[in-house]
Amino acid sequence: MSSIDAPPDPEQYVTVAELRQKSVMPPEDFDFINGQDPAFVLEALLEANARVDSLLRKRYPVPFEKGKVPELVRGWVVKIVTPVLYQRRGYNDSDSSLAASVFKKADDAEAEITLCADGKDSRYDLTLRNNTKQTGIVAPVCLVYSEHSPYHWRTLQRRAGRIEDHMR
Repeated sequence: MSSIDAPPDPEQYVTVAELRQKSVMPPEDFDFINGQDPAFVLEALLEANARVDSLLRKRYPVPFEKGKVPELVRGWVVKIVTPVLYQRRGYNDSDSSLAASVFKKADDAEAEITLCADGKDSRYDLTLRNNTKQTGIVAPVCLVYSEHSPYHWRTLQRRAGRIEDHMR
């Protein structure tokens, strides 16, 4: 039985087969790495799961229940593991756009996880508990602030018009 067909680990959010499918790495490169060292791929997945859990632990019940892992979390794990696989396989430094985009996605995923774990000003929301629909965001923030009335633009436009008229 190959490691792709192996039963998923109970603490894994993404299986090896799902990683192969969702990763931006070409399937033949993924198969090459997985064929050489299947334990490496599993360890990379478990490490990414542990990283996600450690960041979300202060706010959410982790590890998530089997079958109730949010798709957002699964995407984060894939984005974190993909650069590790590229480092293992090796990549051409002259193709810096590929490396930059893959590594940037991993950095962005970690930033998103940190925002989600913060919970106050987050754009990302996970349920606090699996048995409720209660939101994880405690205090939504005001996204717009203005000290002027909504009609202040008229005053500014009037002033600009008068200045233009006076300049003639």
